[in-house]
Parts: sequence; structure tokens; C-alpha cells
Amino acid sequence: MTDKPWHTIKKQGESQVIVSLFGAPHTLSRMVASGACSGKKSARRWRVGGTAAMRISGDVNEMMDRIGADPEAAKKIQISPGALSRVLEQGDAPRLLDVRSPEEQRIVKLEGGALLTADLTGEIVETWPRDTKIVTYCHHGLRSLDAALFLVEQGFTNVHSLTGGIDAWAAQIDPALPRY
Repeated sequence: MTDKPWHTIKKQGESQVIVSLFGAPHTLSRMVASGACSGKKSARRWRVGGTAAMRISGDVNEMMDRIGADPEAAKKIQISPGALSRVLEQGDAPRLLDVRSPEEQRIVKLEGGALLTADLTGEIVETWPRDTKIVTYCHHGLRSLDAALFLVEQGFTNVHSLTGGIDAWAAQIDPALPRY
């Protein structure tokens, strides 16, 4: 059993557990939808904090290959806090989409960031031009990567996810922002 750079595999009895996936919730959903993992005996998904995980029976690497999980694509759409700061300073600001919960957004948010609700997601997919500049962000960059990958799959061509999330932004760019 080998690990690929975008996930970790742990053995538990006769099952394997995948954790720490790039775009984990979205990728895990694709695994179930594609039939790579199916049925309650084959796949069980859960979230622990910000980490998505799935217990499966079968070969994880084969399943990841089957659904076309591409760690390079995930890396390419990430933007560092420093790079985003420079983009914002240039005045050609992207649409900032906050994929955290309303409770998290009340603690801290980026100026101009819109909370990504189900209604806004529908509006984006149905009406926004596919070349709209979009940056998704969350607490640590996992949920936002999942959202960015979803938007890319919907045909959006200029989407990025803030690496390290708002926590990295607060640590590297704006230390006055509260951290949680």
C-alpha cells in the first residue's frame, strides 16, 4: 500500500482509510458518484474537523486513478497570501468567496469577501461569466480548494484557492486580524 502526495492511506482491519486529500470532500463525492466506491460496505465518509476521510475496501490508488484525481491541478489553482495581496493592491480584484460557515465569518473575514451560500452558488454557476476572476478561501485552505475544484469542473477558467486560508492571510499579511 503506497501513499500518493495528495492523500494518506492508513490500514484499519480489512479497510483502508484515506485522509488529507486535496479537495477531499469533492473528490470523495466523485469517488462514490463514479462507482469507484459504492455501497455502505465499500465506502463510508466522515469529517473530523477540517479533514475529510473515507473508509473503503479495495485499492485506494486504483480508485484515485479511476476518478482522475489530479494533485497537480489542485496545486495549480492555489494562490499564496502574498500573491493575492499583490493582486488586490493592483486594483484588478477577483471576486472573493468565503466558503466557511456564517459563524466563522462573524469571527473574521477578508474585506469584500462574500459568504458562499447555496443561493450564491446557484447564481455563480447559472449566470457568472466563465472567465470571472474568483478566489475562494476558508479557515485553512481545504474547503476552499474543494470549492475551487468544483468551480473549475463547472467551466470556470480563472479560479484560485487561498493557500492556508484566512489563517495564513492573518499570519502573513494582516496580523491585526483575529485568528481562531
